[in-house]
Formats: sequence, C-alpha cells, structure tokens
Amino acid sequence: MASRSFVAVALLAVLFIGAAQAATRAPPPRKPSSYSSLEDLVSKRKDLSIAKFIASQMPEWFLDMYDNFNGTIAVPTDAAFEMYVDIWGGLEAFKDLPDRYLAYLMLYHTTFDLTAYSKDIKGVNHVETGLPGYKITVAKTSQGVAVASPHTIARVIEADVKVGKGVAHIVDRVLIPFEPATAEYNFSPYASLGDVIKAVGANSVYTAMAESEEGQAILDSTELVGTFALPTEEAFTAFVEEVKKTNVSGPALEYAVNMILGDHLNLARAFDSETIASVKEAPVGWNVTAYGTPEGHFFNVVANTTGLYLQGFTSAKVVLPDLPVGEGKFLIHVVDEVLISKQTAKALGL
Repeated sequence: MASRSFVAVALLAVLFIGAAQAATRAPPPRKPSSYSSLEDLVSKRKDLSIAKFIASQMPEWFLDMYDNFNGTIAVPTDAAFEMYVDIWGGLEAFKDLPDRYLAYLMLYHTTFDLTAYSKDIKGVNHVETGLPGYKITVAKTSQGVAVASPHTIARVIEADVKVGKGVAHIVDRVLIPFEPATAEYNFSPYASLGDVIKAVGANSVYTAMAESEEGQAILDSTELVGTFALPTEEAFTAFVEEVKKTNVSGPALEYAVNMILGDHLNLARAFDSETIASVKEAPVGWNVTAYGTPEGHFFNVVANTTGLYLQGFTSAKVVLPDLPVGEGKFLIHVVDEVLISKQTAKALGL
C-alpha cells in the first residue's frame, strides 16, 4: 500500500519540483545561556537590539515586573521585527509608536508565573498572556515549538535561555495581538490565506499553488470562508522528492493537481479542531454542493489520546490546529502529510 500511495502522490511531481528549492532549514540551536534579567539579556545580545529599545521605553514600575522574573517570554530577533516594521511605516515610525502600544507587545509575548522550558511543552496549548484577555497558542510539532497569534506564527529558533528565575525563547516572528493592533492602527498583515501559509513557513506549498490562476486567486483572497489542511514544509518537500522520480505532465497532471488540492479544502465553513474531532467524516473538495452526498469526497476522522487524524487513501495527523486567516472566517490546520482521499484515488485510477 505504501508504494501505491507514493505513486498517487507522484502525480503532482512536475508542478512541484521547482517549489522544493524554496525549502529552508532551521539553524542549529545555540547552547542555552543564562542572564540575570530581561534587561541583561537584551543588552548583551546584538540580535535583540529592537527588543532592547522597547525595554528602554518602559517606565521603571513596568520593568519591575520583569525583575526576579519567574515566567516565560518569547523574544523576537531584530530580523523578526524588521519583517513587520513596514506595517507601522518603517523602523523609525515603529519606534515612535506610543509607549503603551510597545508595552502591549511586551506583555503579549510574556506569561508570568509559568516557567515553560521546551521539554515541558506537550501537544497544543492555549496560553493566557500578560496582556489581559489575550491568548497565544503554543504547540510542540514535528518542526519544533511553534507559537501562534491571530496574525503571526512564530518558530522558536533558540529555546531555554535562562532569564532570572524564568526562561526566554528566541523567536523568528513578532506576535501581534488582534485587537490592539487592528483596532488602533488599522492593519491586517495576515488577512489572506497566502499570507498565513508563508508565515507558517510552507513556502513550497505557496509556490505550488501560485502556479495556477485559480490557486493564486485563493491565496490572495481576503474573503474566503472555509478550512484548509496545510502540509508542513517537511512533508511537502519529502513528497516532492518522491514525485521527482516520475515524468507525468500535461492535462493528466493538471487534473490530478486540481483534485488533490481540493482534498485539502473545505469551502463551506471554518471548522475548528474541536468540531472536526466531534464528527466521523470531514467533507472536502471544490464542489460544496457534493458535501455529504455519495459523490462527495471526505476523510474519516480519528481523535484519540495521541492526536487528531484525517484518514483516506493517504492519512495525516494535525500537528498545529486552528490558525486563523484574517478575522477567523477561514481556518488552517497544519498536517504532517499530503492528503489524498479514497474518492480521488478511485477517480484517478490509483
């Protein structure tokens, strides 16, 4: 069965060979260091100068909360901040933001009174931040530790940096709280499906979808309603390596691409992971009117103590659920394999 599965997967080969070159590897982790305080950390690290600037703008009483720190903080690198300063009109404009907003960012990256080393993180966790009423999602995935906010998905690139009695994790994205950011400054950096796909690091998937006008339209849309099972970059590039061995091209390839892409989409509504886990079948495909009918495509849903799974001709585990696009009318669930339904496999004669 495994060999037949790879034959099915191979039908996407020609379209995606070039996309494999977009894959990136995580840098090797540095040896964890130890610092007396948050100010000590950002002062001694050259790659944290923007975080140092933010700390320098905070009043003494605010920084006192980070003295004798026994919580957990995600600290974005300068490169992480530089990816987003255009949202605020450039680095200098960002530095001119009200101190209150900079404090929002600090608090949103902080969990007080909970010291979480990477070894302590299991599965998916919805965590209250220091910004009252705002949560982040922290997940241990096959790619390492990921931290998701409504507008950004960060990857921990250096874990377990001891800060006082607490711990810092260096991240490659700035976490942006939904309400303070959009309500006061009216930007929406991750309003489209394509934006979130790139933010989670699935660059090869983005490149592959963008090959067609239909795929690009989906990537660019800010008005989509639905659900997308997004293969990890690792899963997708492994998939590409297998399909490189084939010579499928032309209309047969285009037909297969369209059907298999449809197996990752539900265009009826945004199903969160809790809802998916409560049903036996998850309908998929381009034709919304076929959902739940004998002609419809679907995956069997299995939820147990080891996780949430979609099972068909190929099967996958959800490794990072509930990533919202824009205001959450569209949800992404990151999965660890490329999906092909039994119905698609039958239609393609696999």
